[in-house]
Amino acid sequence: QLNGYIDAALALKAVLSVRIPILGTLQLSNVNGNLADGIAVTFNTAVVNGNAKFYISNKWLYINLSAVVFGQAHGPMDFQLIPLPYVVFVS
Repeated sequence: QLNGYIDAALALKAVLSVRIPILGTLQLSNVNGNLADGIAVTFNTAVVNGNAKFYISNKWLYINLSAVVFGQAHGPMDFQLIPLPYVVFVS
């Protein structure tokens, strides 16, 4: 789960978390930076550890995710998250 916002300058400020049955929601990392440069975060909890990279490709926000959950490796995998709107200024 990614909760936060992206501003007009492509700055992302969000919290990355995961919901695990019985345990509930665990916060993995704060995500802050500019998407034009890409944003990498690493997380390490008792249950989940790994890394994520947020980036833009073809006007979409993507996450590249690699994680170990309860000792089982997942990824790396790329997920297309949301389209990023563009603004056209008309004079």
